[in-house]
Amino acid sequence: MCEVPNEQRLDINNTWRWLVSTILLLIAFVSANLAVTISEFDKPSGLQLQSGNGVLGAMPQNSRVTTSFTLKNTSGKVVLIHKIVSGCSCTTHKLSKPRVEYNNTTEVDVTFDSESSHGTVSTVVEVLYFFEGDQQIHRLNLNLSAEILPDINRPNSIRFACGESTKKSVKLSANRLAAFKVLKVQCTHQAFHASCSLLGQEVSTVDVLINFDDTQNVDCQAAAELLVHTNSQNEPLIRLAIQVEQ
Repeated sequence: MCEVPNEQRLDINNTWRWLVSTILLLIAFVSANLAVTISEFDKPSGLQLQSGNGVLGAMPQNSRVTTSFTLKNTSGKVVLIHKIVSGCSCTTHKLSKPRVEYNNTTEVDVTFDSESSHGTVSTVVEVLYFFEGDQQIHRLNLNLSAEILPDINRPNSIRFACGESTKKSVKLSANRLAAFKVLKVQCTHQAFHASCSLLGQEVSTVDVLINFDDTQNVDCQAAAELLVHTNSQNEPLIRLAIQVEQ
């Protein structure tokens, strides 16, 4: 029986040790990268809404309501709020602190002004932030909505058919007011003429008559409005879009 020389035995043992060590290192490397990948996948985006409600409900015109949002930093890093951007002139905001440590919170107070709007109004307040040491901007949207109750009810728009001269009656009725007065009516395009038989009288409901003269060569895409001047303090001027459809 042949015996393997001692030198060859040492080489074989060293080779096996190297193979085992290499395999163990590969397993450790793959496991570590897999753990990092899973950790990054499950990691929250950064600044998150912890509490707050942007559904403001029903409110009158020219009134204000303030709602608060609590934002929590769940990123594991320091969050720096760059700025807050309002979606319209109807909102203002106040931030309690721009620097948010990990697992801490900050408050954003948003005040909504209904102005002379009416119906359902929605807007978005954007919170722009970045992580300390990283200039990439991230954003968190705060959604707000309200149902604005007008002093005077009216349709959203007035529609006519292109190529057809006709008349239409637009009804206005008291909503939050017991009664109101129509002081003046006019249209912004020469193809339309507005009139009201009860100008200056206190009414709870009134009709405004609009005559459409198609011979004026109105552009079917042209913008036109009915302007109704009233004695309402919240809405002295009502603007109604006039649409001419093909």
